[in-house]
Amino acid sequence: MVGPQVHFPAQSRGLRRRLAAAVTSAALIASFGVAPVQGAATFAIGDVFVAIGSSSVQWRQPNGTLVTTLTDATGSAFTTGMAFDSSGNLYVTDFAAANVSKFDNTGTLLGTFGSGYSTPESILFDAAGNAYVGDLGAGILKFDSSGALIHDFTIGRVDWIDLAADQCTMLYTVEGGAIHRYDVCADTALSDFTTNGGDFALRILGDGTVLVADDAQIDHFDAGGNLIGSYDAPTEDSWFALNLDPDGVSFWSADFGTSDVYRFNIATGAVISSFNTGTSQQTVFGLSVFGEITASQTNSAVSYTGPPSVQYSDSLTLSGHLQTSPGGLPIAGENLGFVLGTDIKSAGPTNALGNASTAPYQELQKPGSATSVTVSFAGDTTTNPKLGPSSSTADFTIAKEDCTVAYTGDILVNAANPTTLSAQFGELDSSPGDWSGKLITFTVTDAALNTYGPYTATTNSAGFASTSQNLGPNVYSVNVSFAGDDYYLKCASATDTIVTVESANAKITGGGWISQGTGHTSFGFNVIRDVTGLKGQLQVRVRNGKDKFHSTSVLTLNSSGNSGTWTGTGRWNGVTGYTFTVSVVDNGTSGKKGDTISIVIKSPTLVTVFTTSGPQPLKGGNIVVH
Repeated sequence: MVGPQVHFPAQSRGLRRRLAAAVTSAALIASFGVAPVQGAATFAIGDVFVAIGSSSVQWRQPNGTLVTTLTDATGSAFTTGMAFDSSGNLYVTDFAAANVSKFDNTGTLLGTFGSGYSTPESILFDAAGNAYVGDLGAGILKFDSSGALIHDFTIGRVDWIDLAADQCTMLYTVEGGAIHRYDVCADTALSDFTTNGGDFALRILGDGTVLVADDAQIDHFDAGGNLIGSYDAPTEDSWFALNLDPDGVSFWSADFGTSDVYRFNIATGAVISSFNTGTSQQTVFGLSVFGEITASQTNSAVSYTGPPSVQYSDSLTLSGHLQTSPGGLPIAGENLGFVLGTDIKSAGPTNALGNASTAPYQELQKPGSATSVTVSFAGDTTTNPKLGPSSSTADFTIAKEDCTVAYTGDILVNAANPTTLSAQFGELDSSPGDWSGKLITFTVTDAALNTYGPYTATTNSAGFASTSQNLGPNVYSVNVSFAGDDYYLKCASATDTIVTVESANAKITGGGWISQGTGHTSFGFNVIRDVTGLKGQLQVRVRNGKDKFHSTSVLTLNSSGNSGTWTGTGRWNGVTGYTFTVSVVDNGTSGKKGDTISIVIKSPTLVTVFTTSGPQPLKGGNIVVH
């Protein structure tokens, strides 16, 4: 090998491959921006940090976008394990420089941490803020938060470590196909966790299962050390780095043979995302995620307790609960953060029960655009003991909103003029969304059940839609509907509206509605006597449209002054053979000023199926007797 030689205790395959890349790695520092971040950006939950050698760490956003490259300028050929303390500072093990570097949460180098290292490869923090460093030549070193050595566990070679939530059980690997255990509270070796695999970085999950990067694949062991699954991706055969994502349902791992970084769904094994560091082979030997979940630091647990869904444009309040873990005792006086799609909200402080809720706000994201809500607690270094960060994710649905649409157009119009068909779009609640651009359909049916159109119009910002159509003399029922779109469910008018288009030679014409104990009854009619005889149309909607009568037949007509009576036949709810008698009085130009109507409809056996029980005043509309 050309260049400086670094000597280590006996190495297995992973370390030998790292040493073979030392010369290449040393040249990388010139290829990246290594200046510390100057004040602007700070680490954000979910940001990914990838150790790429040459004393360097790439800081990337969760989508893989490079923010900057951090360096401690020690010249270490390898940067490996990393961890964050409760203040958000980043600690990086400089494997080949016997050093641990410390950066603040802007990426500014603060200096070194601890001492007495041989070949430090991994680091973690416990719930009390103490640091543990896994070291190939020095075993496990324990430091307080200032970097002062507390204890040296001289147990031989140690590569990667993770501390269980009990703050005592340390799991570690030595690139030997096993996961070992050590009690750091009693300073005593324990039985192996598993001998069925385990070479490199590992993490204990909240359910006690363990993920470990195992070269050819990433293995998943249950709490008893039994292999229950594995993760892999095509062409990746050197899985080394590994860490958990703050969302609690995914993890990250990196392959040092390709410099590819992947994010996997823990439950399904699906690849969520991936990126390449852009560095050469055998440079990526460490990975960390800001806000990452570690068993040793998770002394808090936060959960989402708000509603699981909301309809578009409705008011939404997000809620969460914070408690100790383990223990389940409520934690008061802390702030919680929520992320729902593009909504970023905060709540707090938590009350005595550990609960906090956001202020209500209107949810205007597109239905289906967000499928989960994440609640997070950033941790608190001012408490005793210090509280570590925690987060959890729950399924969430933004559903389409219900809508209403009602006919607002003409109900009585002269055939010489166009008929204005209009409608008002709306909602069932008082929290409106965007009502513009909704395509409204008008379906028009005459007394003989012939259908016209359909006619359409688009709503304005107030939800109003209108179109003018030339309809011939007749009595029409008009149905208004909306087919739905990305934001609203489909809806239609509760009942058809009867629209009367007057004939020029009509004897009696009218349209409107009356109110009875059985509900809203609407009607429309034309009665004509000309040289061909009697003809006309009648439509009636009874009980808010539950029953319908259609007629195009007039048998008799008697009129005198401002009143008239006529009879005929028609269809009741589609069945023929029914007869009707209608009597009207025209007391003015507006139905509200005294026009009355009486309607009786009988079956073929002369049983009355509907009656107004005598003359009834119009609640709306107009009757004209010529």
